[in-house]
Amino acid sequence: QVAMATDLAAVAISRHREETALRESEARFRQLFEVAPLPLGFIDPDGSVGALNRCFVDTFGYTRDDIPTVTAWAERAFPDPVEREAMLARRVTLRPPHSGARAAEPIEQRITCKDGSQRFMMVSGAPVGESFLVTFFDITEMRRLDAQLEHYRHHLEDLVAERTAQLVRMVRQDCGSCHGMRLTGGLGPALTRQALAGKPPDYLTAVILHGIPGTPMPPWSAMLQGAEARWIAEQLASGFPEENRSSAP
Repeated sequence: QVAMATDLAAVAISRHREETALRESEARFRQLFEVAPLPLGFIDPDGSVGALNRCFVDTFGYTRDDIPTVTAWAERAFPDPVEREAMLARRVTLRPPHSGARAAEPIEQRITCKDGSQRFMMVSGAPVGESFLVTFFDITEMRRLDAQLEHYRHHLEDLVAERTAQLVRMVRQDCGSCHGMRLTGGLGPALTRQALAGKPPDYLTAVILHGIPGTPMPPWSAMLQGAEARWIAEQLASGFPEENRSSAP
């Protein structure tokens, strides 16, 4: 009887330790979940929102009262019906996967916050038992910078196109006043591809920038940058464009 009592006590102590360790482990998980610097959502198997961490609420403004289920989240975070259907079809955002599914592949989504603002997020997650942990990584600033860079790129392309047209007009009109409007010769020699055959682009660039002393050919360095003079030289050597054509220097 003493031995049996000892065994029972040992089993009870072991179970107590296991339960204590499990409670401590769950407490650590809850603490890590709550203080994580990324928005996190915990989804129960029935599609209800089990938990939202502090960063989620701070980022999107929604609490569990606002989005108690995945359906409620989809309706508020994706007010556009097309985007909402696309989100639900991908089965990523705040939605537990089918049994046995692996971690969701990250996907970019535009999410509407409670205050009406929008954020771009990379959304992913992983199964935790029968539930699902959803993670959000904010790329809103990255997308803003991308849009800004794209705007600058288009602006630069417009500036290049404008300057190219100016250079073509300058050569056709200013240079054409001496070399002929078709650049086939006049007071000055022809500037056609055939006439310039054998003359290196470096030589032509130097002539354009510095002129030819003792001749009517003036230097154009006050009006042209080196790269622009080089472009004109290369275009002359290959057949200069008409004014209605565009080509970048």
